[in-house]
Amino acid sequence: MAIAVAGLLVAAGAVTAVVLMRRSSSRSASRSALQYTQLTNFADSAIQPALSADGKMLTFVRGQDPTLFNPGQVYVKFLPDGEPVQLTRDNFKKMAPKFSPDGSRIAYATGIGENVDAFQTWVVPVLGGPPQRWLKNAEGLTWTNGPGEPARVLFSELTGRAGQMSLVTSTES
Repeated sequence: MAIAVAGLLVAAGAVTAVVLMRRSSSRSASRSALQYTQLTNFADSAIQPALSADGKMLTFVRGQDPTLFNPGQVYVKFLPDGEPVQLTRDNFKKMAPKFSPDGSRIAYATGIGENVDAFQTWVVPVLGGPPQRWLKNAEGLTWTNGPGEPARVLFSELTGRAGQMSLVTSTES
C-alpha cells in the first residue's frame, strides 16, 4: 500500500511539474511577443500623449522640461509613420492635449499666473492654423459625449479660494 501511495505522489508531482513548466513557457512566450515601437525621436522630451478616437493620430507636448505643466509645444503625428508636426509656437506652459471627438481639433491647457485667469483652454486645428483661446479659467478638459450626441465637456476651474478647483460640465458652446 505504501508503494502505491508513493507512486501516486510521484505521478502527481510529475503532472504538477509539467503543468507549471507549460504555464511558465507560455508566459515567457507572451512576454517575448511584446514589441514596442518608438514613435518619436527627439533630443528632448515628448510627454502627455493622447490618441485620437480612431487611433490614427497622436498628440503630445514636446519640450526641455519633462514635468506635468511645462513651456513645451503641442505636436500631432499621423500613425504609424507620419512626421511629427508642431502646432503651437508660444511660451505658455502647456498640459493635457486632447483630441475633439471628431478629431479635427486638439484642446490643451495653458497656465500664466496665480489668478482666476491662470488656466485657459486653447484649441488648435489638427491640420494646422493658429491656436484660439476657447475657455478662460479652465484646464484638464475632456469631451464626454459619444458619437452622435451633443458636444459636452468636463473641466476644472479655479474657484478663487486659495487655488481650490471645482469640476464643471457644460455644452461645448
